Amino acid sequence: MLTGLIRDARMHQLDPELAAREGVFALDSPAQKLFAVGLALIVMGAFFFLTELFKRKGVSFLRRAASAGMAVLLALLSVNAFAVAVSGQDHQHHSSHSHAPGAAPAATPDQMDAAGKLLRDVKASLTRFMDVSG
Repeated sequence: MLTGLIRDARMHQLDPELAAREGVFALDSPAQKLFAVGLALIVMGAFFFLTELFKRKGVSFLRRAASAGMAVLLALLSVNAFAVAVSGQDHQHHSSHSHAPGAAPAATPDQMDAAGKLLRDVKASLTRFMDVSG
């Protein structure tokens, strides 16, 4: 799963416009296939862990319950991560790829004027640091 995430991050680093062209979870992407396989392995591993845990003799009920709870929690979190990725929304139901990375809404003329004034003010206040001798 981490290999898939690393590869996907690298693909997005090399192509900043990729998010605008692909779905949130596109199985045509090798990186996202690796991510899906990693999630499936987590869920299967949790299932096999639980079956082995309950076959063992001499394990206390408390230990079985704690281990089972953690395995079920891990599986549920993995399934939830997959569902969020497939739906294309974050936990607050906002679209994950609503605009290209780094894209900001256009500034209004008033905002541009205020930004220009702020820049001029900052430059003017920095002139006192031009001579550091003293």
